[in-house]
Amino acid sequence: MGRPPSSLGHTIDAMNPMKRVLKLVALGISATALLITTGVSWYAFSAPPAESLPLASDLIAISSTEGRQLLATSPYKTDYGQLEPIL
Repeated sequence: MGRPPSSLGHTIDAMNPMKRVLKLVALGISATALLITTGVSWYAFSAPPAESLPLASDLIAISSTEGRQLLATSPYKTDYGQLEPIL
């Protein structure tokens, strides 16, 4: 009706060390595959780092004093609030 009792109090599965080793190896391989898959997915689907390129010589940087003054006096700053985080 159930498992037959053993004299040492262990289950029958514990008596077979090969099964236990195979289960541990399978668990280790599964965990490693999961970690590798997670790492590759994170790398593939994460946003690339932002890279700032140098401005052309005829442009004025918004971070300069002259750029801030031009922005403050300009009537064309409707989209500045949306662009500000990436500037």
